[in-house]
Amino acid sequence: MIEFIGGPFDGHQQPSAHGLHASEILCFITKDTFRQLHRSENRESSSGSTLTSVALYELDAVSDPPTYRHAGSIGGQSFAEVIAELS
Repeated sequence: MIEFIGGPFDGHQQPSAHGLHASEILCFITKDTFRQLHRSENRESSSGSTLTSVALYELDAVSDPPTYRHAGSIGGQSFAEVIAELS
């Protein structure tokens, strides 16, 4: 298990393959993210598929077990503008 510390996923634990962790991950958040994460509704639901924000988590591999710590968030519109500028 790997635990998320801080940010929108604070306290969430996710099964993981031992030793295989990305150094940074982006979590795309929609209105349905948390319902789907906790399986309170069908994962195929698209009622809230609009991006509301993006959270960055960085791996703290020194902790035992390893954890992902929240490193910052950005609103969905702002993220879309950043991506558009990269094109």
